[in-house]
Amino acid sequence: KLFGLVPSVPPAVPVSDPVIPPIDSVPVTFFDAAFEYTMVNEGGYSDVPEDRGGKTNYGIIESEYARWLGRPVTETDMRNLTKTVAKQIYFKWYWSPLHIDRITAKNVAIALFDRAVLNGLTGCSRHVRVVLGYEEKSNGDSANFDGLIAAVNKMDPITFVMKLADRCEAKHRRVVELDRSQARF
Repeated sequence: KLFGLVPSVPPAVPVSDPVIPPIDSVPVTFFDAAFEYTMVNEGGYSDVPEDRGGKTNYGIIESEYARWLGRPVTETDMRNLTKTVAKQIYFKWYWSPLHIDRITAKNVAIALFDRAVLNGLTGCSRHVRVVLGYEEKSNGDSANFDGLIAAVNKMDPITFVMKLADRCEAKHRRVVELDRSQARF
């Protein structure tokens, strides 16, 4: 338990999937809410030629799923990726490295997780640094992000989320100005 919350447990994973510690063995805090929020835009299979990540399912790109499985993936593998496995990947590779479980405001935790999924760990860290008034520079080490948690928790949650959204929208506009094919993403 963390902050008096009891984590929910996702359905059991088939034996053929990689084994990671059960989600209920670690504090989850706002993870379920963040995951479901992000799935509104990331849920489902897509294979759009303009998508730089290639085939995607639940927001998990081909190269990421191949790394998870430890082998190249086929289109069938991507289509058969389950929401449960996607949730495990997100918890292990996005939520945990950024120490989002230490965030005290639910809306901030959701915003940080969503940004990490959309912009990667380094991109999320850079956005947070700028919102907090620090240098954008980040070497991608999640330990750098861990040092920002206290500052994030001290900031008014609504102000933080709005500034983060403004920062990310401005960044997306710059990407689209350079490559109009990215407007739909």
